[in-house]
Amino acid sequence: GRAVDPDRIMISSGSKQSLFNACFSLFGPRDKVLIPSPAWVSYPQIVHLARAEPVMVPGDIEWGRKVSVKDLDAHDRLVRGLILCSPCNPTGAVYTRTEIRAIAEWARSRQVWVIAAEIYRRINYGEGPAPSFLDLPDELLERVVVITGASKAYAMTGWRVGWIIAPPDM
Repeated sequence: GRAVDPDRIMISSGSKQSLFNACFSLFGPRDKVLIPSPAWVSYPQIVHLARAEPVMVPGDIEWGRKVSVKDLDAHDRLVRGLILCSPCNPTGAVYTRTEIRAIAEWARSRQVWVIAAEIYRRINYGEGPAPSFLDLPDELLERVVVITGASKAYAMTGWRVGWIIAPPDM
């Protein structure tokens, strides 16, 4: 629903490849990457491959297994990234626009990269697609990487076409 500068887009062989590329570009030894849990099994493994440390952050059962800024803020200053999937695989939890904004503001203040895995965004039982980080103002997107692809969004199982929307320097 918004124009995106083509210089901010990179095509890959699937959203998993995009996630791998983003993690290898952003993280390394001694970096910690927060992952709300339960989470898709590949997130921690890809972070490990980037030589960083995945840190699982349990989602609040009373809040649909989502994490809040308070949950994220409980971690030390070695946190360099956050992988946030909304709608979430495996729980189906959907972060609201307000929650996404709060997380983006937290990440900006802490200089944490957000990898927003939005592969399931169009599979939403509310009105229209689920809220996106791309719904936020540009100043909150300086450290946000949005990842999506064709296989889930367009019911094209087996089509390994993914893309990243990220700051051009990345």
